[in-house]
Amino acid sequence: MPLRILLIWGCLLCAMLSVLADMMKTTYTLGPQDEITVTVLKHPELSASYVIPPDGVIDFPRAGHHVLLGKTVFEVAGELTDKYGEILLHPEVTVVLAKARAHTAFIMGAVNKPGEYPITDTTHITQLIAAAGDLLGEQQELSATLNRGKTLLPVDLQAVLRGTDAAANQQIQDGDLLTIVAPRKISVTVLGMVKNPGQTKILPDGKPVDALAQAGDLLDRPERMRITLLHGATSSTLAWRDNTTGLHDGDVIMVEKETAVRVTVSGEVRNPGAYELLETGSVMDAITMAGGATAMAAMKIVTVRHPDNSTQRVDLSEAFSRGKIDPAMNPRLAPGDQVIVPLWDATFSVTGAVNKSDKYPLSETKPTTVMDALSLAGIDSKTAKWSDIVLIRQVKGKQVRYDLNMTKYLKHGKTNANIELQTNDVVYVPTKGMTAGEVISALGSAGSFAYGISLL
Repeated sequence: MPLRILLIWGCLLCAMLSVLADMMKTTYTLGPQDEITVTVLKHPELSASYVIPPDGVIDFPRAGHHVLLGKTVFEVAGELTDKYGEILLHPEVTVVLAKARAHTAFIMGAVNKPGEYPITDTTHITQLIAAAGDLLGEQQELSATLNRGKTLLPVDLQAVLRGTDAAANQQIQDGDLLTIVAPRKISVTVLGMVKNPGQTKILPDGKPVDALAQAGDLLDRPERMRITLLHGATSSTLAWRDNTTGLHDGDVIMVEKETAVRVTVSGEVRNPGAYELLETGSVMDAITMAGGATAMAAMKIVTVRHPDNSTQRVDLSEAFSRGKIDPAMNPRLAPGDQVIVPLWDATFSVTGAVNKSDKYPLSETKPTTVMDALSLAGIDSKTAKWSDIVLIRQVKGKQVRYDLNMTKYLKHGKTNANIELQTNDVVYVPTKGMTAGEVISALGSAGSFAYGISLL
C-alpha cells in the first residue's frame, strides 16, 4: 500500500510539472539575462546554451539573428524549427529555459534610495517602497504613478499607505516603474527668534504662518516681536499669524525682538500706571494696556506729555466710538512719554415743567439734542408749553437765549428747533399760560440767566 501511494503521488507530481512547464512555455516571456538551452535532435553542432543579451538578439548557427525579447520559449522553438527546416529534413528543435533572470522593478522620486530592486511574485507597492528606504516628505502630500511598459496605471497612494484598500496595493511586475511624486515646493528662510532658524520648504501657495510653523514658532510672545518679510530689495512688516500674504521662492522672514518703551498712563483709565510697550507702540496701545478708558474719559482731548515737557493733543473719540483710527491722531510713543486721559465732565441742565429738573452728562461722542434732553428729564406733557421752550447758552462770555418752537418741530419736523446741545446749556420748559415776561422772571429766579440775555 505505501508503495502504491508513492507511485500515485509521483504521477501527480509529474503531471503538475508538465502543466507548469506548458504554462511556462506559453506565459513566460524572455528577457535580458535569461539562460536558454537549444537542442536540435541529431545535430549537436547546432545545439547550445545561450544567455540573452540586453538587446535580446542571438545569432544561432546557420539560423541567423533572432530577437528573443518578449517571446516564449515555445515561440522561439517554432521560429528555429521553421528556419532549420530550410536546410534540414523534419528538424526537431526544443528550447528550454535553463535559468530565469532575476525579476526587478524600479522606484523613483520621493524615496530614500531610488533605484532598481529585485521582486518576487508577492511583491506589492508597499514592499517596493520599504525596499527603497521609505518615503520622503509629508506622506499626505505625496502621490504615485505606476508605469508598466507603455501603460500608465493609476495608484491611490494614500489608500495604500492607510491600508484601507487591499486592491490599491497592486502587485509589482517585472520591469514596472513606480514613481513617488512630491508636490513642488519653494524655499523660504526664517531667521531670528524662532526655535529652528534656517531654510524651510513650503507649498507654492504657502503663507507666512506656514513658514513660521515649519521653523518651530516664536521664542517669545508675538506682541513682543517684529516680523519682517524680505522679498528681493523690498521689505514689509508682517502681522502675527499672517495667512494672506503670498510668499515666493527665496523670500526671507526675519523675526526680531521689539525694543521696550516705558511710558505712564494716568487719568480716566481703569489701571493707571507705568507700562512697557513695543517700540511701535502708540497712544491707543498704551490706553489699552492700562485697561482701557473709563466711561467718563474725555477721548477728544487726550494729552501726551513728552520728557521735555512739550505736549501733544490727541483726539481718539472716533477710534473709541466707531473703531476708526486716524494714524495722525494715534502717534507712536517714545520712552518717558506720559499719556493723560482727562475727565469728561461736560453737562447740560433741564428745568421747568419736567419730571426731573437736574444736570445731565453730555456725551462726548454722541450728539445730544433738545429732544434728547426733554426725553431724559421727562417733560410734563399736560402742563408744558412746547411752543415756547427756551435754551440758554454761553456765547463768548455772554448768555444768549434761543426761543424754540418744538410744537412746529413735532408737527412739521423743523430741524432748526431741535438743535444739538453744548456744555453748560440750560433747557427751560415753561408751563402753559406763561407770558414772555413770566418766562424771563422764572429764569431770573432760577439763577443768573436773566442778566445780559439777548433775545433771538
